[in-house]
Amino acid sequence: MFYARKLFDEFPDPDLFMWNAIIRSYSRNKMYMDVIEMYRWMKWVGLHPDKFTFPCVLKACSELLDFGLSCLVHAHIAVYGFGSHLFVQNGLVALYAKCGRIGMARMVFDRLYDRTIVSWTAIISGYAQNGEALEALRLFNQMRNTDLKPDWISLVSVMKAYTDVDDFEQGKCLHACVIKTGLEDEPDLLISLTAFYAKCGLHNGWMNL
Repeated sequence: MFYARKLFDEFPDPDLFMWNAIIRSYSRNKMYMDVIEMYRWMKWVGLHPDKFTFPCVLKACSELLDFGLSCLVHAHIAVYGFGSHLFVQNGLVALYAKCGRIGMARMVFDRLYDRTIVSWTAIISGYAQNGEALEALRLFNQMRNTDLKPDWISLVSVMKAYTDVDDFEQGKCLHACVIKTGLEDEPDLLISLTAFYAKCGLHNGWMNL
């Protein structure tokens, strides 16, 4: 990142593409404070963020758990007219869920016209992480009625929900789903499965199910 930033700083008048590139690089390297710093600087020099800027900034806000800044960025999204862009909306759902504002996350989710697996995973994970296991499971079942296939992130959240509500039979069914999708070797899923079966009292025998 040092050389990328040095190169960026040598340009007398970087365009929006370059600003987005450096912001995205900071985000990929989990340097979230730098993402926010560059976002503020970009606005200060008079450039308007676009649909490629905001997902990185929203990710930074969620990782920093800065709800006040999140609301400010959401206001910027509305002002610049990017509130209907799917990537931005998905970022808002994930952001509010991670900040514990599941009601706000749900409002954004309910307004989505084109829900992707990312959209569903964000809201399902949000409910599971905020202690609302039954709603997470209800949404998961609703998602399964669509043409979308769950990814490992959504399955981790659903397994946590089944663990929280002590639903052994449905948890076993989900384990079968994990195997069918070929995700049984995913480390986070293995951890979730181990925790689930341990709570059910099957500390060593679950791998034989």
